[in-house]
Amino acid sequence: KGKGKGKGKGKGKGGDGPVRIDKWLPVALHPVSAELLAEFKTTFDTAIQVAASCSAEPISFEGPGPVVLWMDLTNPPLDNDPGEGGESKGAEKKEGPAGVDMRLAGLPHTPGLLTTKPGQEVELEEITTHRSVNLELRYFCQGFIDYNIQAFDIAGKGLWNSTWNNTQVTNKDGKNCCVHCRDIGGNPSPTEPALRTMHLDLDGLDQDVFSMMITSQMFSGTRPTAVSIAVRECHNGGACGLLGNHQPHECNGKVILAQDISAAMKEGGTTIYAALYRDVNDPSTWIFRNTLDAANLSTMDASRVGYVRLCQLYQAIKAAENPGKGKGKGGGSAGEADKKEVDVRIVMTGFKKKAVAPSAEILKLTGKYVDDLETVRKLRSTYSGKAVDPDASLRLALKAVGCDGSSAVVAGLIRIANNAYTPVAELAAARKRAGGRPFPYGTVDGRGHMLNAFAELPAVECSAFVPGQVESCVTIMRNILSASASTDAVAGIDGHELLVRYVDSFLPRNVAGGAQEDDTEMAS
Repeated sequence: KGKGKGKGKGKGKGGDGPVRIDKWLPVALHPVSAELLAEFKTTFDTAIQVAASCSAEPISFEGPGPVVLWMDLTNPPLDNDPGEGGESKGAEKKEGPAGVDMRLAGLPHTPGLLTTKPGQEVELEEITTHRSVNLELRYFCQGFIDYNIQAFDIAGKGLWNSTWNNTQVTNKDGKNCCVHCRDIGGNPSPTEPALRTMHLDLDGLDQDVFSMMITSQMFSGTRPTAVSIAVRECHNGGACGLLGNHQPHECNGKVILAQDISAAMKEGGTTIYAALYRDVNDPSTWIFRNTLDAANLSTMDASRVGYVRLCQLYQAIKAAENPGKGKGKGGGSAGEADKKEVDVRIVMTGFKKKAVAPSAEILKLTGKYVDDLETVRKLRSTYSGKAVDPDASLRLALKAVGCDGSSAVVAGLIRIANNAYTPVAELAAARKRAGGRPFPYGTVDGRGHMLNAFAELPAVECSAFVPGQVESCVTIMRNILSASASTDAVAGIDGHELLVRYVDSFLPRNVAGGAQEDDTEMAS
C-alpha cells in the first residue's frame, strides 16, 4: 500500500490524529515590469518628499529683500604656508650626516611645500593642472626598501601591481600608464638618499582603475634612518616614453606635495602610507590621501551632507510662504490670504575644474527633494575644492544673485560649506548696504570644522553656526536665528555663544533647595 495523507510520522499516524490542513502561500507568478518599478519609484519619491517636508519647520525672515542660500564649495586653505626662513609651519629641521636635512629624507624643503598629515586628503587639481606625475621614494637605509603601487577597481578587486618585477604596466590600448624605475639597494652615500621613482599617467589609466595603494616593504630587517614620498609634476614626457627599469631622469617639474613616512617604516613589515583614488562625482579627478592614520577610506561624497542641508533649508524657507497650510479642513480661503511669496536665491561658489579664477553660479531648485539632490550633486561635480578667501566668495555670490549694489538688501543669508570660515568683512559691508540692519546670517558646517575651531569663531551679531552632521541642525538654526531676532535679552550676542546657550537650555538643572531653574531666553 502506498503512502497517503493518512500516513506520516508522529501524531496522527494511521489517521488517528487531527485532520491535517494544507496551507498555501500565494506567490505572484508574473515578472516585474518596468511600469511596476516606475510606480514603486514614484511611491518612494513621494514618501521621501513627505518625510523631508516634516524634517524642519518653516523658517521666516522678516526683513526686505531675498533670502540667499549660498553653497560655498571651497575647502580650508592647505597647510603649506612658509614660516620663518622659508620653512613650512610645524616642520622641525632634523640634521643628518654632513648637515643633510632629514625631515623628508634629503628632499629640499622649499618654501610653500605642502607636507601632508595623517588622514589628510588633497585633490590633485587643487595643486596642479598636470596629468603626468612622478611618485618619488627617498630613503636613507643600508638595505633594500621595496616600492609598489597596487591598483583596484571600485569593488576592491586587484587589477595590477607595479613593483620591481613588474616595472611597466600598460592600459587596454597597450600604452604605458605606470612605469617603475630600476631597483636600488641602500643610499649611495651618507649624504645622498636612495631614489626610486614611479611615473604615472593619470589620463592613461583604464576607467576600471578606481584606487591605487602606495606601499613599501623591508625584508632585510634593517631599519631606515629617514624615508619620504613625494609627488612631482612631470614635464619631460611622462610614462608614455619610458621603459621599465630605466635610470631616474630629470622630470623638469616641481614637487607638489611630500610626506614623511620615517616613523611608520621603522616599524618594519609592509607599510601602506598613501593612496590615490577617483572622486566619486567626477572620475577624472584624483585625490591623494595620507593613510598613516590607519583609517579606512570612504567612497562617500564628502559634500553629500551639504546637498541634503541645502535642500532642507530651501524647503523650510519656501514653507513660510503659506503659514496656514494644513490647518483646518479643506485649507479654506484663510490659507490663500496668508500666503506670501518668498524670494529664495541659491548660488554656488568655488573654482570650476581647470579654471584659473573662482566663480559663482545660480542654482534653481524645484522643491522636489530627490530631484533637487541630484541637481545639486551634478553641479557640484563641475567644481574642484581649491581654497578661496570667504570674503571673495561672498562678493561673487552676492553679485551673482543681484545683491551687490549700493542699495541692495538681503533678508537673510545662510552659508552651506565644509568648514566654518566666516566672511566677516564682506558680511559687514553687506549689512551696511542694508542700512546697518544686522540681517540673520547662518553657517551649516558639513564636516564639523567648527567643533575644532570653536574658540576661534568670529563674534558676529545675529548669526548661527551649526554642525551639519546633526540631523536637527536646520531646526536648531531656525530657533537660534528666531531668538536672536526677537529677544532683546540676546541682542548683540555672537552666534557661537547663542549655540552654547541653546544647547545649555536642554540640560537638567540642580538648584539648591530643589527648585528648577527656568531658562526662557532660548526656548525652542
